[in-house]
Amino acid sequence: EELLQGADEACLSELECARVAQLFDQLDSDGNGVLEYTEFLAAMTCHRSKMSRKACMAAFRSFDLDGSGSISAEEIRQIFARDGGSSQSVEQVLKRCDANGDGEICFEEFMVMLRGSHGDAHG
Repeated sequence: EELLQGADEACLSELECARVAQLFDQLDSDGNGVLEYTEFLAAMTCHRSKMSRKACMAAFRSFDLDGSGSISAEEIRQIFARDGGSSQSVEQVLKRCDANGDGEICFEEFMVMLRGSHGDAHG
């Protein structure tokens, strides 16, 4: 809402405002209507149109708190607790990103999430 208000105040055209709303929806990965720090960080680190594997790995490592090579539910909880998210958001993230159902997000699943793809992370 604030983003659209700012776009309106900046005298953007209706088409440009629609693009801003679409971009916000893409960045709001948990769909809660708030662009949280972790979503912003992921978007800035791995810009969808120029995403390098190296930049995405750097973002992934910032979420993989224990360096295990995957992002666990507990790590997501810790990040959300720090950023004011809810435990319900953790379940939503896992449901959306954990393609193989192992309860963790591997790098390939993370890449699929950042690219906005809805297919299988491993295929």
